Amino acid sequence: MMKTQPSSIQKLVAQVRAELLADRKKTAIMGALVLVAAFMGLRLLGGKARPARATASPAAETTEPRATAAGHPQPNAALDEYLAHMDRQVSRDLFAADFSAYPAGPVVEKPKADDAPRTPAVDPAAIARLEYETAARREAERLLLQGTMPGGNPSAIINGQVVGVGQMFEGFEIRSIGQGSCVVARGAVEVTLRMNP
Repeated sequence: MMKTQPSSIQKLVAQVRAELLADRKKTAIMGALVLVAAFMGLRLLGGKARPARATASPAAETTEPRATAAGHPQPNAALDEYLAHMDRQVSRDLFAADFSAYPAGPVVEKPKADDAPRTPAVDPAAIARLEYETAARREAERLLLQGTMPGGNPSAIINGQVVGVGQMFEGFEIRSIGQGSCVVARGAVEVTLRMNP
């Protein structure tokens, strides 16, 4: 017997079936969506739903004017009189901004060319000092004070190494060691290290 090759529709059906069998959650969601779509389609084909009839109690009073036999509402005399006396001309631009309710802002006079503020001269030495101090403080942030032993010969544990007063550690001189703190210095920049609580 000769085998026939499946058509493209059969391939598609087989592929969809394999996908649906592989993921049960996806299959449940797709089934629910198909049921909802079928229900909505049947409802549209079956005809439009009729709205429920509204009933009103006879004692309820409405503020709307009653309709005449021709179906037009009876004129409201007070409203007609108001509309007749109303000025139909608008005397102002409704979209124009009215700044009369806002306080006037301060008047700022522009400085003359002679009165222009002068920028102070930049001191290169001060900038270099500031950059050096910033770099030293940034380097000191890498130092972690883990313990102190104050006393006659004080010592501290910084980054896992025991150091004493006067020693150099990673470019910093150990100046003093106290209870839970240590002062290190690089040049004129002193930084106090403290133990984390």
